[in-house]
Amino acid sequence: MITTTPTETSNLKAELNLGYIWLISVVVALGGLLFGWDWVVIGGAKPFFERYFHIADNAQLSGWANSCALIGCLIGALVAGALSDKFGRKKLLLLSAFLFAVTSVGNALAPTFLIFIAWRILGGVAIGLASNLSPMYIAEIAPALCRILYDQRFRLQMERARSEYLPRVGIASDGRAAARSADAVLALISHGSQP
Repeated sequence: MITTTPTETSNLKAELNLGYIWLISVVVALGGLLFGWDWVVIGGAKPFFERYFHIADNAQLSGWANSCALIGCLIGALVAGALSDKFGRKKLLLLSAFLFAVTSVGNALAPTFLIFIAWRILGGVAIGLASNLSPMYIAEIAPALCRILYDQRFRLQMERARSEYLPRVGIASDGRAAARSADAVLALISHGSQP
């Protein structure tokens, strides 16, 4: 039989800085925005990178360029749990933000199709990390009553980026400039996106 013993009552009261927790949760939720943004940005840049890399007539290479980030997503998602247990979620979220910024610049400056693909796959790793770690980090720092709200904010940001298709606006007339512009915007967003 399990019995409980009376516990002492404590006069200590936890003080939460809800403003700080809200700010951190919103910043981490931007990981969802970057996830969605990076996912759709390639669709808007497709006609431009096809022309730049001379693959417009090759549907297989064009499809590979669009979907190769999934390989990185898979890798990022597979290693996120073990690495976050070892190094902590905050450090990996910072790594993810760094990868978003670096890979967006790498994609913009890629001189060959193979280097472009390598940057896309590495960017996929950032997507996989952010999509797994952001909701977990939010759950760790948020008070119990606010966890659902903060997690939903992450998911809302992800869907918001998918639906807006900002890179499809037609930023420039040549593919190189349009791709650089879209990746530059991604780099600016990712600069301040993680705690």
